[in-house]
Amino acid sequence: MNLSDICLTLCREIHKLVPYDRAAINLADTAEQFAVYAEESRLPAPAIPQGFSTVMGTATGWVMRNAESVICEDILNDDRFPLTHQRYRSVGIRSYIMLPLIAEQELLGVLNLGSLVPKRFGRKELELLTPIADILALAVQNSRRYEESRNREEMQKVLKELSQDIAVLDVDTLLQKLTEKIRDVLKVDVSDVRLIVNGEWRSLGVSGTEPGSLQPTAYGAGRGLSRSVLQSGQPVTVSDMIPADASTAQRQTRHGFRGYAGVPLLSRNGDVIGVLRVLTYRARQFSQDEIGSLQQLAGGAAIAVENARLFEEVRRKSAELENAFKLKTDFLNTMAHELRTPLNVVIGTQQLLQEGAYGKLGDQQQKALSRIGRYARELLELINEILGLMRLEAKKVPLHPEEFAVRDVTDDLELSFEPLAREKGLRLEITVARGLPRVTTDRLRLREILENLLANAVKYTETGGIELRVGIENARRPKRIVWSVADTGIGIRNSDLPRIFEPFYMAEGVDRRKYPGSGLGLSIVKKLVELLDGEIEVESEPGRGSTFTVSLPLPPKSKASCR
Repeated sequence: MNLSDICLTLCREIHKLVPYDRAAINLADTAEQFAVYAEESRLPAPAIPQGFSTVMGTATGWVMRNAESVICEDILNDDRFPLTHQRYRSVGIRSYIMLPLIAEQELLGVLNLGSLVPKRFGRKELELLTPIADILALAVQNSRRYEESRNREEMQKVLKELSQDIAVLDVDTLLQKLTEKIRDVLKVDVSDVRLIVNGEWRSLGVSGTEPGSLQPTAYGAGRGLSRSVLQSGQPVTVSDMIPADASTAQRQTRHGFRGYAGVPLLSRNGDVIGVLRVLTYRARQFSQDEIGSLQQLAGGAAIAVENARLFEEVRRKSAELENAFKLKTDFLNTMAHELRTPLNVVIGTQQLLQEGAYGKLGDQQQKALSRIGRYARELLELINEILGLMRLEAKKVPLHPEEFAVRDVTDDLELSFEPLAREKGLRLEITVARGLPRVTTDRLRLREILENLLANAVKYTETGGIELRVGIENARRPKRIVWSVADTGIGIRNSDLPRIFEPFYMAEGVDRRKYPGSGLGLSIVKKLVELLDGEIEVESEPGRGSTFTVSLPLPPKSKASCR
């Protein structure tokens, strides 16, 4: 049984002790207004047709202000409460008695009995009704506490759902769901979120009315209660937007709203980016608990709005970057192709000249042609590296995984690099751990990675040696196969290590005439390693050498091992 049913049941029991023609329980709705919460009447028409009334000029209002009972023996001879008596005359009531409902020193409402007979109520009836009023007050208080507790629980559920929905719902759907929950829990008529977009208010997540009907007027963000929230950064509540003394014409508001509560949506840096609003068609006093809950919900809504704006900004920036990258790629591809064709002609002609196809050449001419050929081939190699890097960045490099033994790769690398190392007086060692499983990956891309690393090792090492080690990294689950290229070369300074994989980066302090290069090799290596779902690390000490370690995933089920 709810509170209203309890009140009506008590009123019927009262009639057995104190006969009446109308009984009502009026509860304080706002400081200026009370509501007829329960009514038991034998009159032909209601005394208060609207169901709520201002406290000014009424007996109920006097009881609420003074927390004292009032007895009127005959309204025709009593001019204390003109509004009450005007209403009672219209339905024939001549006498009445009103008692305050007080629990724990809090005035909650008024018990009101009326009779068609003059002088129906006196001291005797007051004594009979006083303990009943106390029981009613306790019932109202307990009901309110239960309702507040239930509302807090419901708000906590809404907050929990909101925190979960932020990550999965788009902002429009999330705000719509949020305002619908708020309407259900707080028992308000309309709820929405107003955001400031280009200096104007925009209503989102409108529930309780048609979305278009709440779109702001041309005044934008310059007027209204939401502007007060925007300026103060604090909640704003109005129990009744229509003054009690307003004329009938003044009461015709644009939407008919009377109760209002708005709390700010605060960004991470404390700026007000919008307002969470609730509105009612009748006057409504919002409690501090309700405002506190709205503030918590507004915090979640602000996060969702900011995330949506950040996502949109990232999407826009990504589109701009993608377009810029495409333009850069198209330009470089075009230039590279346009340069590669004449370079091939230059190299071919240089070779024909050196071979004497156009006549015998002297020694100086041969040396000049050799330099031309060397520089042309270096330029062609640079162009090919640029094209390769562009394809890697555009993720247009196809992969062709195959299964093979580690020795199939290391033996080929030994044949290619052992003569180069021997020519510089360096030793080349290749160490393959025993019992390695067969590998499944793109063999050509793996070889390209290792060739780049070995070529750099030979290039930057003057004395000592180079070692290629292959083994299993046991620290990880699942395990990975590790390829390490170590040298005793010039090494890399700590200040250069974070940037060595950047395209065109050239370490400072290196003699470029002795160690020429484009600065693209290691950036290509890193892109290829990532393409194979691998990782690359480097350890180096100037003057002592460097070690580049590439780790690649092993297939889930390793096949037979090889030695």
